[in-house]
Amino acid sequence: MLNLSFTPFPTIKTDRLILRSLEKTDAYDILALRSDDRINKHVDRKKMLSIEEAEFFIYKIRSGIEKNELIYWVITDKQTNKMLGTIGVWNVEPEEVAAELGYELLFKEHGKGYMIEAVKGVIKYGFETMKLETIKAVVRDTNLASLNILNKMKFALDRREGEDGFYTLRSAQ
Repeated sequence: MLNLSFTPFPTIKTDRLILRSLEKTDAYDILALRSDDRINKHVDRKKMLSIEEAEFFIYKIRSGIEKNELIYWVITDKQTNKMLGTIGVWNVEPEEVAAELGYELLFKEHGKGYMIEAVKGVIKYGFETMKLETIKAVVRDTNLASLNILNKMKFALDRREGEDGFYTLRSAQ
């Protein structure tokens, strides 16, 4: 059984990145990220259309973190502090000691290796700090970049007929 606490908020640092908390001031970047059709084609959600929607999204995420239901980071460039994308662990299943990994990157930042770096940091946090036994990811078969990331991170495909790819990574413990 999991006993999660995200207070104080866990900042993660990698070679090039800082994964930090989502702030109200991130609303315009969240809107840019979640309104981009090139990104939205890979996820099951409605396109974000207004700054008010972005602000409400931030409120919902921050509320979920305060309740220890999920953890969500803004991926920023260590040198410029600019937002590159987001990554989070959600759909926590305490009885299964499992959770789902989700991530997205601004389209102009694709192909630079940022997400591999962020995923490595979050997987380490998930297994070592959250004490997860399984991390899952659901990826559309057409999202080749994300499939490549999961393959590099040694996620295994658990194919269910008629569904998009369901991938799992289990702790080596």
